[in-house]
Amino acid sequence: MLLVKRSDTMRFMPGHYVFPGGRVDKADAHLPLAGAASQEDARFIVAAVRECFEEAGVLLTEGPPLDAEALESARRRLLAGDQDFLAILDAFGHHIDGARFRPIGLWVTPPLSPIRFFTRFYLFQADEFYEATALPEEGEIVAVDWVMPARARREWHVNSRHLSAPVAYVLHHLAAMELEDAVPWLNAVPADDDGVATCFEFRRGIHLMPLESPTIPPATHTNTLLLGEEEMVVIDPGAATEEENQRLLDRLRHFEALGGRLVAIILTHSHIDHVAGTVWLRGQQDVPVWAHSETAAQLDFPVDRHLSDGERIVLSGDPGWELECLHTPGHDPGHLALLEHRTGTLMAGDLLANPGTIVISPDWRGDMSAYLDSLTRCAELPFGLLIPGHGAPLFGRTGQEAITQLIAHRLERETRIQQALDSGINTMGALLEHAYGDVSQESWPLAEHQARAHLLRLGVELE
Repeated sequence: MLLVKRSDTMRFMPGHYVFPGGRVDKADAHLPLAGAASQEDARFIVAAVRECFEEAGVLLTEGPPLDAEALESARRRLLAGDQDFLAILDAFGHHIDGARFRPIGLWVTPPLSPIRFFTRFYLFQADEFYEATALPEEGEIVAVDWVMPARARREWHVNSRHLSAPVAYVLHHLAAMELEDAVPWLNAVPADDDGVATCFEFRRGIHLMPLESPTIPPATHTNTLLLGEEEMVVIDPGAATEEENQRLLDRLRHFEALGGRLVAIILTHSHIDHVAGTVWLRGQQDVPVWAHSETAAQLDFPVDRHLSDGERIVLSGDPGWELECLHTPGHDPGHLALLEHRTGTLMAGDLLANPGTIVISPDWRGDMSAYLDSLTRCAELPFGLLIPGHGAPLFGRTGQEAITQLIAHRLERETRIQQALDSGINTMGALLEHAYGDVSQESWPLAEHQARAHLLRLGVELE
């Protein structure tokens, strides 16, 4: 496969290896093209060919042989805007054969992405080796690489190569299957009815699938995680509806076709929006449930294995996955975070949400001191990706920074509560008005839970 490396200065996916591609230009719709399934397909294919030529110097056209010097000269004229793509092909006596480009999926980014895109992927099987080159001085693509799919994914696993979820999806299938078997699966991109992607592999073997769950508004979904490639675990199957649970099962069966096998369900804690689909999934897959003993004590179904702080779970593969269980109480007494050491991924459960607030409630066995201690512990961990129980992942140092900011926010809120108490306030209504005046009154019932957790930490009981 031909991959190109984006510059570290790019605003979107800096430093990532991607397939050659880019925006469709208006002129792409005017270039004659035979063999395409439709006029819409034709303009996407033309854009793919043009972008591949601009980014890698590879011209996927039919016509007489061209020498390297002529190709490079034409490429630079195209990039400088001195000659358009149609004129270059006419001068070379070349044309594009649309029939050689096979569709292998449509990807649409979810609304939570800061930059949205709608991208069609095409497969072009080369009859001969193409010499590919980057033009780093152009600023966007700094390197090109011909690479076997399995090698690219191994290098991604150890953080020596960065891949985006769609590229990783294509490489996974081409590494695991014969080409003709892979193409139908590549066109079965996990997406909703609007084509928006619903399952994302942010690190090798770590798939995020947000599922609609009975959670606390304004949140609507819980992040269910599927981890591994050979042996696999599901973390927090929180969906309560048959439709959402079936989506999860369909995804697991997709991974079975790629060589995966579910070996366990892991629960970060006992709350319904993280466990609602557990019994159903266990019945469908005949696998054990693992959780902390404090979580097991709160559930109305059996837990087969009690996980303890510091325990390691190893999943087979090349080089495999190693999960460390971290007992992180506060939101719930049995709460576990899971640190995957080989990819540097922290699966944080309900330690934090992005965006949103994690409620610490004495009514639900929450403990603010324990919660702050758990946050402090996790802020010091060596991870480069944080996946919260609700909302978008955090990359690089933003995960540690988010935890540090959350600790500061909780302590700042506690300072306001102490100031209110010092001023003589002794009722919950007045306390909320003073300490949570920046929060909408519709949220005060939840804020009251937080306030009572802080009061218990301060050793104060209101009238």
